[in-house]
Amino acid sequence: MPSLIFAVTISFSILLAMTTFAFETCEEFVPDSNTSDWYFAKVILGLNEQAKQKAERLKSACKNFDSSNDFSVWLNGLDTWHFRGSLFYLIYAEIPDAFRNLSHTEEEINYANQLTEIKKIPSAVERIKETYSLVIRHQKPYNYKLTPSSNREIIYTPERTLKYGGVCRDFARTLKWSLQQVAKSSSTDRNAETFTPEIQWGHDGKDKGHMWVSVNVPIRNTNGHIQRFAHIDLDSTNYNLSFVPLMPLSKNLSHQQMKQNFKSCQQIISCLEQN
Repeated sequence: MPSLIFAVTISFSILLAMTTFAFETCEEFVPDSNTSDWYFAKVILGLNEQAKQKAERLKSACKNFDSSNDFSVWLNGLDTWHFRGSLFYLIYAEIPDAFRNLSHTEEEINYANQLTEIKKIPSAVERIKETYSLVIRHQKPYNYKLTPSSNREIIYTPERTLKYGGVCRDFARTLKWSLQQVAKSSSTDRNAETFTPEIQWGHDGKDKGHMWVSVNVPIRNTNGHIQRFAHIDLDSTNYNLSFVPLMPLSKNLSHQQMKQNFKSCQQIISCLEQN
């Protein structure tokens, strides 16, 4: 019996090693980029999930490179006058957060407590993922007509957005605020990572008038010194079912670049699906 257990253990170890090797080869399809554009793919590949789950996340992320897919369709028929004017955007996006602490209802207290727990995680990517997942679990559906009044200049606080829903700018502000609460880990781990969330606004192309959150994550060398910053975009309006990190949406890539990126994505996905 001991020899049988030993044989099974050895077989499992070999299988695990083969699986790990197969997974590592999928990273070879990630384009080598000094600008960290493909950090979103590396984040997905680095998640502690099965290859099939990673492939599903990449499929969602890669839709952004598919020229036949246009997320601006959901804007059709809506009054987009409130998106116009860069002055209003700058005032709206950069004003100091005046959000009250989430401590009024049981749901808000629970939300705040979960953020406190997430803050303890040393890994920046894990904190970002857990916070994003928390936000999309609690945010209400997209809702343009929130009040009888047509005035949408009101700035929705997280508690209002989490209770009533909102539009992309409301979701982006809530996501940013939530990420800010966990940007610096409360962990005592000396290697705990930090990050910086920022509001982004689409100026042209299919993202014109749209708002989302960009996260800057410091990449350190073996000595702990920051070498560069990697960037991932998070769009909790269009990607509200699961955590989907994206290549920076404001890159204004050419049609040819989009096609090449989509092709690279498909290669990574095919590799993962074969594991």
